[in-house]
Amino acid sequence: MNENQTRLMIVLGSVIAVLLLIVIVLLVTRGGGDDTVAASSSTLEATSTSEDSTTTTVSVATTAAPSTTAAPTTTAAPTTTATTAAPTTTTTSTTTTTTTAPPPDFALRFDGADDFVSVFDSGDFDFGGAMTVEAWVKPTSLVGTGNYAAILQGAATEPPFSGGAWVMSLSQTDRSNWGLSACTPSCSVIKSGPGGLVVDQWQHVAATYDGVAIMIYYNGVFLDSTPLSGDLSDVGFLLIGIWTDAFRGYIDEVRVWGHARLPTEIHDDHDEILVGNEPGLLGYWRFNEGSGQVAGDSSTRGNDGKLGSVLGPDVSDPVWRSSDVPVG
Repeated sequence: MNENQTRLMIVLGSVIAVLLLIVIVLLVTRGGGDDTVAASSSTLEATSTSEDSTTTTVSVATTAAPSTTAAPTTTAAPTTTATTAAPTTTTTSTTTTTTTAPPPDFALRFDGADDFVSVFDSGDFDFGGAMTVEAWVKPTSLVGTGNYAAILQGAATEPPFSGGAWVMSLSQTDRSNWGLSACTPSCSVIKSGPGGLVVDQWQHVAATYDGVAIMIYYNGVFLDSTPLSGDLSDVGFLLIGIWTDAFRGYIDEVRVWGHARLPTEIHDDHDEILVGNEPGLLGYWRFNEGSGQVAGDSSTRGNDGKLGSVLGPDVSDPVWRSSDVPVG
């Protein structure tokens, strides 16, 4: 083999070694399974025999492909969840309260001549040695005619009279002077004195008898007393608004008791509406019917009154009128 052939063999061996290296790189790049491919070494030995029998050895070292660097890890951006609060719905509960108006309040208006209310006595008004009578009054005139008038009276009969046991009366000429006269059968009287009542104003009057004395009260306050003893005479009727003459004006909230009420009781209850079942209460006339011929008893005793002298309408009937009496 000449020198040219030897050089050709060396060039071919180098080319083959380069091709093998390219193949190895391509295989590593396409495999992608390992991060590092272990270095491998291929030795290509090309042996040429020179004319002088010398052996030349060509060694080609294959360098491992560089490591494949993993792609950078992409960190997910934090997810921001926008929470929109649902609108708050406020439910307003409306409670409708139905208020029942109180029934109208009435009183009786007396004409000052002959109007009255009578209550038959079934025995409740035979008081013996103790009683209390009270009423609210609103005079429209206090000029007398020369005859006595009355707010309340325990009488033997309806008009015309044949005597009585007690009377809450107004004086003959000055009817602002009121008081109580009682007979056991001897009689005693206690008066308020002139100016004891005023016109066109509601006032509370009360009188008691306890077997020792009779006492009178104005608007819940004690006024005066006078001695009296013994049992009161029996009666046939309780009359409201009349003696010889009738009361002129309004009367309301009449109460009759079978005992002498204490000063504190009169004071505390005079402007209060009673239940009707209070101990000792024998009659309670509120005059709230507003019409008709009957003045109902609001106590438990059933002592209803009658307007005028007959069961039907007549000239002696007092008249129903609205009332603003200060009781409640």
